[in-house]
Amino acid sequence: MHHCLLDFRGSSSLGVNSYIPILLNRLLKSEGVGLEMSGVYLSNDDDIENIPDYLLDVNGMAFEFMDEHVTVPFSLGAAFIANWCNKNIVENRDAIISKCNGLIKKYQPV
Repeated sequence: MHHCLLDFRGSSSLGVNSYIPILLNRLLKSEGVGLEMSGVYLSNDDDIENIPDYLLDVNGMAFEFMDEHVTVPFSLGAAFIANWCNKNIVENRDAIISKCNGLIKKYQPV
């Protein structure tokens, strides 16, 4: 899971220094997102084609890195992302942590 998020932080393109903000924005909209080597996917994604086969019969989120994956409940995944960002994000930290808090709130157990 760490390497997956590390890839999102370290990947960049023209005009994008890190994909962490994009990842958080998409997860807050209940949409998974994938990069070349990594992805975070949701079993409740509105776009069924964005849900990997291994996640179809599971209720949670999956972290993918280099063709390996780990599936966890939504609340655990959100907590992991927030904890990881708290320890590893420096740039735009306040905005990222705010989005992480929103993610925890969105996926906390009812």
